[in-house]
Amino acid sequence: MQIRADATDLLGIAAAVDAASRAGVFTDLLANGAVGSAALCERLGLSARGFGAVAEVLLSLGLLTRDAQGRWSVGAEAAALEQRMPGAVSLAGTLFAGAPSLLETGAPVIVMDGAGAERAAVYSQAVSGLAGLFQGAAGAFAEQLGPVAGAILDVGCGSGIWSLAVARRSPSASVTGLDLPGVAEVFLRHAADAGLADRARAWSEDAHSFAFPRAEFDLVILANVLRLEPAARAASLVARAGSAVKPGGRLVIIDALAEGTSEKDVARAVYGLHLALRTTHGTVHAPSSIAAWLQTAGFPSISRLDFGHHPGAVAAIIGRR
Repeated sequence: MQIRADATDLLGIAAAVDAASRAGVFTDLLANGAVGSAALCERLGLSARGFGAVAEVLLSLGLLTRDAQGRWSVGAEAAALEQRMPGAVSLAGTLFAGAPSLLETGAPVIVMDGAGAERAAVYSQAVSGLAGLFQGAAGAFAEQLGPVAGAILDVGCGSGIWSLAVARRSPSASVTGLDLPGVAEVFLRHAADAGLADRARAWSEDAHSFAFPRAEFDLVILANVLRLEPAARAASLVARAGSAVKPGGRLVIIDALAEGTSEKDVARAVYGLHLALRTTHGTVHAPSSIAAWLQTAGFPSISRLDFGHHPGAVAAIIGRR
């Protein structure tokens, strides 16, 4: 969904979405299905007049739909998101409702970037849902990247959605997933589900302390990892992961890097807010910063892949050794 609106309209949109989220409208409709206004208002303790005004805004955005019998449902895009990642809609509402607190204190609503076991516990539960969220983007990335011959290392692999998409198009490629204990096992399950178990292995280690093998891989992927780290720690990880790339090989950074249109700029900015609400150190790093880290790490040739409008404003920067 892309919106062009003036400042007053945008403020009204934000108010309507926030009010509906706080009242539990989306959560109720996702759980219980289509329902008329009177029944929904009674269930949630809402004013019929107030709901009508808010719902019309959400209807215009496609966030809610209304059938011929006057029954309300969650719109197709939000429903599809919920199907790919159960709980995503209510989580987003909870996070964005915390923006006033963030503005005052700078503290996140929840913490998803803790150290070691704490981070592993969070992401071992979340990565399968994230796989569904990024499935379309991963397919577009793999299509544009083209086949890869040889060994792939996926650093902070999670479900492996990005590297496994490449491997499906590359019959001679093998994939090693590197992630925290508990998360790496999820990667192996997804590899098996994709029919790639015989070409996949996993290392259960913290990437920040892992001893990367030198010049062993043809392609190394860092997907949606740097966003969780402050600049110095992110740059260090680029350099350390880059040491595993063979001469002539490539290091791919996938992150909130989409730019060039007002819609993508907005998406990156909103994703930055999302990170601030759920992490202590997370941030959207500038594409120019990531390109500079790649060059410092020994990747002088830089190219980019922009695979369309996707959640998290994802795009790729590629360095060749």
